[in-house]
Amino acid sequence: IFSTIIVLMTLVMTILFAGFAVLHLTTAAKTQRRDHEQYVTTTMHFINSELEKHLQAGEVESVGFAEIDEVVRRENASRHFGRLIVVVADERGKVLLATDRARELLAANPPYPQFSGSSGPAKIVYWSSPAKVHYVLSRFEVRGSAGQVRLLRIALDWSDTQRRVASIRRQSLAAVLSGTILAAIAAALVTRHALRPLSMFRDATESIRSGSFDTRFDREHLPVELVTLADSMRGMQAQLKESFERLSQFAAELAHELRTPVNNLMGEAEVVLARPRSSEEYQDALASNLEEMARLSRMIDRLLFLAHASRGSASVAMEPLDLAIEVDRVIEYHQAEADDAGVKISRTGGGEISGDRTLFRRALSNLLSNAVSASTHGGRIGVSIRATNATTIVDVTDEGIGIADDELPRVFERFYRSQAARQRRPEGSGLGLAVVKSIVELHGGTVSVASHVGKGTTMTMTFPSIG
Repeated sequence: IFSTIIVLMTLVMTILFAGFAVLHLTTAAKTQRRDHEQYVTTTMHFINSELEKHLQAGEVESVGFAEIDEVVRRENASRHFGRLIVVVADERGKVLLATDRARELLAANPPYPQFSGSSGPAKIVYWSSPAKVHYVLSRFEVRGSAGQVRLLRIALDWSDTQRRVASIRRQSLAAVLSGTILAAIAAALVTRHALRPLSMFRDATESIRSGSFDTRFDREHLPVELVTLADSMRGMQAQLKESFERLSQFAAELAHELRTPVNNLMGEAEVVLARPRSSEEYQDALASNLEEMARLSRMIDRLLFLAHASRGSASVAMEPLDLAIEVDRVIEYHQAEADDAGVKISRTGGGEISGDRTLFRRALSNLLSNAVSASTHGGRIGVSIRATNATTIVDVTDEGIGIADDELPRVFERFYRSQAARQRRPEGSGLGLAVVKSIVELHGGTVSVASHVGKGTTMTMTFPSIG
């Protein structure tokens, strides 16, 4: 991009320089031509008037040649427009007046235009001699009252002007070339300075590719146009860093969680293969292995669901749900587990939401399973349903061991389990609450937790109300 910008800036500046030079040269050339043509025409009319005056007076021979010659000498002395050459001849072509260099010019047989009358614009011809001398040519025919005829030829040597124009052309070309070089240098300097802040973004990108997220963005030294980009990059960098850390933590926790059932399977197989076993012992080993594989299968199912939910590709079949009915069915499913633990489960309230029946039951089932595991013998678990104007809230409250305050912010993270939960239920995977959170969010709701150690925990699912 650096080279491209330099080339484009240099090209633009070169076009501007060249355009200005062409415009200047074209204007100068047109102005010079117009001035010289006007000068030739004015001189021609002046000489015509002198010739006509003397011809009308009957001065056939002298006809004011001395005055004409003096005017030509004076004009040539000034050399403002170039050297003026005048030739006056009679109707037979006899030269009556020839100013300086006229004989040389006539010898070159210049292509004078056709004769013009004494009034009206002069006919102009531009001609370059074999000696590379540049002329402006014109001629007039003057008639007296007695029928006298005088042929007037005027030539203006404007070679000096042409040389000046050529010099200006060369200077303009040199200026364009110099301007192009200077433009390239300036473009390189300006572009390097302007793109210097982008090197910071490049370094940040390279550091991210290498796994480092510590590149800092100094907003004070950035142009105003890049401050917003820097803020966006900084936010993206922070998000990538957080995502990378979560991914690393997730990989470590996944490896840890998978290692336990895999080690159990390997250990059981090694024990069984250590010596010959009876068919009953093989059956017991296979049953134990089946439990571990079922645990792995549940973990994989939950991971797949979380992956689909995070990508927004989880299938959700929305329909009206009577929460009282759905909650009662989930409670009935967990009743045997609760009876074994000596825990009583009850429901209060009711309401309706638009949701996926299977997913809602799955979320509530995870909460009830955790509540039963956290409860002590004789404890109670209450499921409360209450509706507000915009939401329907489902609370699952237990009287169990509770969760420490410093652990509450992480309870919905994948694979995270509180210390007390690990002690009471070692076989858990730490994915249940993460699944609950994903399910509730798929329904456009939120989930929260409140807990006191030794007093119990309340899990709250908030769903949008129907309508």
